[in-house]
Amino acid sequence: MLPRHTHDCNACEFHGYFGGYDVYTCGQGGLGSTMIARWGNDGPEYQSLPVQLYERVADTSPLWRGVKALIDINTDPDQSYVMWK
Repeated sequence: MLPRHTHDCNACEFHGYFGGYDVYTCGQGGLGSTMIARWGNDGPEYQSLPVQLYERVADTSPLWRGVKALIDINTDPDQSYVMWK
């Protein structure tokens, strides 16, 4: 499975799709791991959230709950890539 949108960071790990978003994690930046949801090819067409802040937004953000669930599934060695539309 390949991302649908251009992403310019070689350090990011692609996890699949959630809704219209390509989902990545990245360890660069000094804040620990970051979740990324990209919806387009232009540089600023993405949202990101440090994993350490996830609990603060989980109750109010269906996007980040779905992104986190997809990442959790795809980082489990017993699972394979999953696509959620």
